[in-house]
Amino acid sequence: MSFTPVLTFSVDLVLEQEGEDIILGINGERINLTQVGDKVRVAGPVDKRTCERCIPWIGKVFDADDPQIQMFREGGVHPHCRHYLVPVGVPGLDRKYKNTGTDIVKDLVRRKSVKRLQDIYGLQKGRMLAEGEILVDDIYRQDGTVKRLDELDEAKAKALEIQE
Repeated sequence: MSFTPVLTFSVDLVLEQEGEDIILGINGERINLTQVGDKVRVAGPVDKRTCERCIPWIGKVFDADDPQIQMFREGGVHPHCRHYLVPVGVPGLDRKYKNTGTDIVKDLVRRKSVKRLQDIYGLQKGRMLAEGEILVDDIYRQDGTVKRLDELDEAKAKALEIQE
């Protein structure tokens, strides 16, 4: 099997031992690997190329051996997925990836970023979110998959019944 890199990065990587501690240096930041726990976080970019299937996973923390995250060990949620697992307990990574995908979307809704919401969810779902017709939590089923428009219309109707 051959492998063709899509992106290449220049990274200064150093692995050393200090007493019983194993230290990983990444671009000048030192991480004590012996202090990293057995939890991982789903990380990666949230931008106009982030799809609706990835949003609910971003920022969530799991046990490292949790079967739910096996797909990230095998390449991601879908082909060309840009999301990956990072260890929890690494100061720089914990700060960088603390927000979940749904937190980020809720912020877009709060700021009424219609275009960005439509980039992620499509024209109708994005508009419904931006106009407050549905909530971010309404978009996803229990298993993290995205609801169809007819399912969202049902959620919208129920929300209107509650308001009346």
